[in-house]
Amino acid sequence: MSAHRESMVLVEGYDDRDFWKGLLTRKGCTEAMKEPPARHRGSPGFQYLAPSGTLIHVVPYKAPRPGFPKGVELSDVARLKLQERVDKPLRRLVLSPDADTHATLEDAHKSVGSIVTSACPDAIETEEGDFLVDGGALIVSTVFVHGLGAKDGEGRLPRGVPGQAALEQLVCAALCKAHPQRGQAVAEWLASRPDVRGKDHKAHAWSFYAGWFTRHGTGDFYNSLWSDREVADELERLLVSQGAGRVIDALLQP
Repeated sequence: MSAHRESMVLVEGYDDRDFWKGLLTRKGCTEAMKEPPARHRGSPGFQYLAPSGTLIHVVPYKAPRPGFPKGVELSDVARLKLQERVDKPLRRLVLSPDADTHATLEDAHKSVGSIVTSACPDAIETEEGDFLVDGGALIVSTVFVHGLGAKDGEGRLPRGVPGQAALEQLVCAALCKAHPQRGQAVAEWLASRPDVRGKDHKAHAWSFYAGWFTRHGTGDFYNSLWSDREVADELERLLVSQGAGRVIDALLQP
């Protein structure tokens, strides 16, 4: 068993997991793969030790794993963790709903509330939108990342930022704020494509990768963004503006 208090972040996929790797490293966390076996290890997640001593698991809930069908949704994994809370306690559980299914923070928060109250009917919602389970022994929070905070006074996103609220939008918004000329170049390239196919928000993000981040492998793109100080500063500003900064700071506490 782990000697540390444990918390968990459930994210959609591997890109989200790698994004959190860079985020938590910037916050002073260290990779904890060499720590004693933890209670929640049976997953394709990463583990980090916060400066406070909290062990944080970042787990992609759509990744294949034993005992779950392909295409598993957040609700399946989250309910399991809530049901296991006596034998496998967590201090905090952060849920990040799929932006393809939940278009707004309000919708994402409602889905988290439904998951929590179905498994823990006595859970209490706080003014900040967290859910207290077992009198606050476990705190469940919602994180819904997007780049809408980059809109100008007329409600327009910078050129080079996709319209769909998702991790890709957040990343592209930070890149465009930090390096406006790159955003212009990506927008012009995407507009020039013949026979456009695929997902627009993915096309934007991977265009930035192709243009400026190929010294890293594709699997390290979302982590490597945090090594660019200007981009990292913009990412943090956007996360704070959408309420995610509060949840992240709380996650790092003992």
